[in-house]
Amino acid sequence: MSNIIKFLLPLSAKSTAYALLFICLYLPLGISAFDNPHFYRATNMFLEPRIEHDFLSTFDATFASGSTHKSRNKEGSLVPLLDIYGTHPITIVDKEPMVVSIGGTFNIREANLFFMQNFLRGFFLFTQLPIRHLKTDQFATVLSKKSAINLRHLLTSLGLNPQPFNATGAGDLTCSLGWTHNYQNTTTLDFIDMTCVLGILAPTGKKKNPDLLFSLPLGYNGHWGVPLSVKLSLGMYEWITLGISTDLLFFLDNTEFLGLKTSTEQSNLILLLHDHVSVKKGFIWDTGVYVKADHFMYGLSFTFAYSYAGEQKTVLTPIDNIKLNKTIINSDQSLKKWNMHTLHFFAEYDFAKQDSKIGPRVGFFYNYQIKGMRTFNTNMCGGSFGIDIAWDM
Repeated sequence: MSNIIKFLLPLSAKSTAYALLFICLYLPLGISAFDNPHFYRATNMFLEPRIEHDFLSTFDATFASGSTHKSRNKEGSLVPLLDIYGTHPITIVDKEPMVVSIGGTFNIREANLFFMQNFLRGFFLFTQLPIRHLKTDQFATVLSKKSAINLRHLLTSLGLNPQPFNATGAGDLTCSLGWTHNYQNTTTLDFIDMTCVLGILAPTGKKKNPDLLFSLPLGYNGHWGVPLSVKLSLGMYEWITLGISTDLLFFLDNTEFLGLKTSTEQSNLILLLHDHVSVKKGFIWDTGVYVKADHFMYGLSFTFAYSYAGEQKTVLTPIDNIKLNKTIINSDQSLKKWNMHTLHFFAEYDFAKQDSKIGPRVGFFYNYQIKGMRTFNTNMCGGSFGIDIAWDM
């Protein structure tokens, strides 16, 4: 199965990124990065380097779902879903201060549509469009009193919209340019494959709704990104493949309308003040290794992989409101870095026959989060379908 391309280009200056963006927008189908790592579900598995075959076309689609009622907090401990950034101290005039724990259930259904087109001498184009359905329900208990409360009534009285979050739509569009090479002139190994990819992430996904307390973005919340991806694999014994993948993604600064903290002791989720701020989003990384039993039984292959993904901290800067304290608004735990360790299991059957121009494939995968920090503990289970078309055979 053709590799899933990810991304990043280290930026020396913002002007460099804008120049690259201007050039890439005029290339066929545009250029953008792979919308993959998110804190709310286990990271999708990277795959092996792209096949070097002139004019090869590949179509792939994956479908997966998952749900959870637990999160991993800053210590990595499992907690109720919306205590991901800690419990929630709330003070109401003429009432005793209380500490609220917010639980709930998170559900996700996700499809990823891929198209890859090879050209000459190892150059290829990669495009991807994710489509997601995200849903969050919540409930609360007052820890200080050990009694139940009406969360919606409480938050509504504070001027907040606590309705359950439910959204469906596209994530961030992906289109990348890459170069791949399959080296087979070796006496000790079967092959050495390498793929390098450069792209720009286009923010086509719905942004977080600032008027809805538990809203989540369907992509990276309106940020453009510049990626670089490098993949390497080694083949041996005619059926074993070992591989490694490293992907980074830097984001351009953006202006957003966000909920902001007015005190370091305030809840990291229930925020009463909203204002426009400059957002310097932390870069994302995704690196991992895999071993593949390639066509070990007729067309059946099995891949086992481990990945480590995460995001560095995001920094907010006040724009016009001189009353905003930069230290206080950046004390929000949701802006701090997150990471996750994921195990990937992928089985695929290739129906292609020798010298066949068309090769259909079907697969099954499971992504299991074994450890994390500031993440929803959502494992993903799904299937895939793909087809390769060799036009010049």
